[in-house]
Amino acid sequence: MIGGILRSITDYADVPRLDEQVRQRLVRRFGDGVQSWLEELPGRLFVLRERWSPELDAVIPRGSMSVVIRCRTTQSQRAVLKISPDRERLVNETAGLAHWSTTHVPTVLRADVSTGALLMLSVPVPQPRSSPRPGTSAFGPSMSSMRSAGGVRRSQIRRPTM
Repeated sequence: MIGGILRSITDYADVPRLDEQVRQRLVRRFGDGVQSWLEELPGRLFVLRERWSPELDAVIPRGSMSVVIRCRTTQSQRAVLKISPDRERLVNETAGLAHWSTTHVPTVLRADVSTGALLMLSVPVPQPRSSPRPGTSAFGPSMSSMRSAGGVRRSQIRRPTM
């Protein structure tokens, strides 16, 4: 029973299906106990779709902590719906995202702690420069924007040791 709705998985033909690789990654991360969460996931997605009205698209086939689904908002904005069995991690992620304000950090549109879900705008994928500016790396623009936003100081960045 999810949000007062009890249905068979086959009754949710209009929500995206998980492929076996996504299931395997989540089982590796959370153990066999995540199987019941996976069985309830179509119902959770149905409830979230009814509540937040995103147009759900395809599951993004990456990650081992959550299920991430491409979608569009009612205003046709590109977004992603992220849902995880680890609700505490998603709460912490939502709080962390609220402290950043750069073009490289998604805007959180909605969050539901009880479901472990968050809806956020998609972040445009930066196109790599053909040749970085002298003295910078491919990560330079991103780190610079975070430092200028007050989020990361140069002294907080750890350099890898060789």
